Amino acid sequence: MSLDLVKRLFENPNITFDLHFIVLLAIESNQPEILELVLGKFKLKNLVNSTHIKRALMVSNPGIIRLMLDYYPIRWDGWIPPISRFSFIYYEPLLAFYSNGHSIIFDSMSIFSTYLTNPEKEKIVPMSIDVVRLMINHNTKVEPWMILSCGIGLQKPINESDLSFISTTAVPLVKGLGGYERSFTYYVIEEVLINATKNGDMKLLKCLSNYIWSFEARIFQTAVREKQFKIAYYFGQLFSNVYPHSINRYCIQFILVSFYDIENDDDFDLLWNLFKPLTTNSKMVTEMLVSSTNYVLQNLHHISNTIDRIIQCYTRFYNGPEKEQYQMEPLRLDISTYWETYNLYYLFSKYRNNPIIHLDHFQFEYYFNGMTDCGLIPYE
Repeated sequence: MSLDLVKRLFENPNITFDLHFIVLLAIESNQPEILELVLGKFKLKNLVNSTHIKRALMVSNPGIIRLMLDYYPIRWDGWIPPISRFSFIYYEPLLAFYSNGHSIIFDSMSIFSTYLTNPEKEKIVPMSIDVVRLMINHNTKVEPWMILSCGIGLQKPINESDLSFISTTAVPLVKGLGGYERSFTYYVIEEVLINATKNGDMKLLKCLSNYIWSFEARIFQTAVREKQFKIAYYFGQLFSNVYPHSINRYCIQFILVSFYDIENDDDFDLLWNLFKPLTTNSKMVTEMLVSSTNYVLQNLHHISNTIDRIIQCYTRFYNGPEKEQYQMEPLRLDISTYWETYNLYYLFSKYRNNPIIHLDHFQFEYYFNGMTDCGLIPYE
């Protein structure tokens, strides 16, 4: 939308147009010259509404909000919902808004209900810590989730000042929350923890360590896939302190399958040692052997290598003091277990005579058709 086009639009008496929509387009496309033309030409009482004010706060150019407030110097007490369908609020426009004597009210209940209705589509757009501090300085009510959301947008580990701000203003308030607010705040915390994991931000993780076990599966899987092994090791060290009291079956499955995403032998061995309650359990390790992800041809070599590592590491424990300490048993293949076809083929081909794997009661003929369908020739 160009200034010339808008001028010609206004000069043509045969064309009808929506002024509110043109104002909105000018704001969102950061075109103050068009906005000034419209506001100066059409001095309508209701030309600027709360939607326009909200959008102007979400444009980086503070000149947009100043223009609107110059032409419409009335008091605005508006609801600004920081959900994904909007961008985040910028500091300079918000400062200009406050400087003109205006204030903001957040309708948190509407935000909670919007998320709970469709959590898959509603992603939190993070606020900046500078914006949150500005709100607090101007007596705007700031909820804990707003402060915590600052951690979602970080591209690197948090600095000490911002960490202190989050830990003192938001974290102590989370425990006392209930209902929708608690559910929504936990959702924000989960996103903060995942982003901190991707950034290798150990300080922020420790700041929110009381909530790690609410989202343990995603955190560990993210740490491994992002190659943030310091965090994966930290997670493994915590694991031994809480297992089995705070760990559910779903989490265990994610931990085990994540081993297929580890490429380095040393990282694999160290994490294997940290998760001894799982990696000495014959039933869990058996499930681990057959639950590899991303079953595509280019990953077969990696899957084979991981199966080799699992057998080698389990054998090391089975032949060591761990056998008696954890009452270890041989790995038993059970017909009731779901098997990835390639994993089963590889195990039969290479390890069918390994004394640590018991195949006595496994009816492998059920899987021959599956092997053939995948182009795999069953062993002789």
